[in-house]
Parts: sequence; C-alpha cells; structure tokens
Amino acid sequence: MSELDPVEKVLFDLKDLLGEDFLVINSDTFIMKNKVIEFINSSKVDTGSVCLGVSMQDNVVGKSLIKVVDGRVEIFIEKPTTPSRGHSYSGIMLLNRDTVDISKDFMSEMIPSLVGKMSAIDVGEIVDIGGSIPAYLKACDHIREMEKI
Repeated sequence: MSELDPVEKVLFDLKDLLGEDFLVINSDTFIMKNKVIEFINSSKVDTGSVCLGVSMQDNVVGKSLIKVVDGRVEIFIEKPTTPSRGHSYSGIMLLNRDTVDISKDFMSEMIPSLVGKMSAIDVGEIVDIGGSIPAYLKACDHIREMEKI
C-alpha cells in the first residue's frame, strides 16, 4: 500500500470502529457553527455514497472545482489550474462506510470516482486557515468579522 494522506490514515486506522455513516471535517477549514449543524441535519447518504459540503469560491485554482446540478455532483476536478468561479469542497463530508476505499487516494481518486453518486450542500462562506502564521492570523481576523454578522 502506498503512503496514506492524513485523512486516509485516520480512516484506515479506525475502519473497524466506524459506524455505518460518519462525518469527516478537515481541521484547516473554518465553517460557521450553524452551517455545520445545517449540513449534518440536511445531509444523508445511501450505501456507497457521499454528501459533500461545498462553498462558492471566486477562484478555485489549487482547490477543487465541483459542478452541482439539482444537489448532485456532476463534475469534480481536484486542484484545477485555470482560474474560474465555482463551488469547491469546503472541508466537510458525510460518508457511508461502504464508500471508503483505502486502496485509492482519497481526494484525487476515490471522491472523483463517485461523481454522479454524490450529493452536495452549500455551507456558505468558509475560511481556509492557511499554512503559515500570517495566513492563520489573517484568517482569525476574518472569522471575527464573520461572527459579528
């Protein structure tokens, strides 16, 4: 088996403990608490399916580009290189246990292989916490402003 990314490693280590459906939330993304609750209350998955939380982004370069039609994911492109506005993966998803295939790279292989079988719910504005101290501090300031609204 090839080297696992952090999400894959956790899922692999916990595979015998996971319930039928389970939630994955990335730790480098901020989503407003009420939007997380709405996502949990609104999302549902069938055997072998996924519900992605998505957010409209002005530029999806380096993120993901997701085309949603009537609540279904029709296109999923991981890390597009062409600047465009569109939905992007927000860092939260509900999965059915039978969906997880540890033999595949989670975001670049497994999730795209489920196009047409995935649903999507817009979770509103998200904040990428970033990979540096200045980016983190900027994200904190933005989150404080969001919480005032």
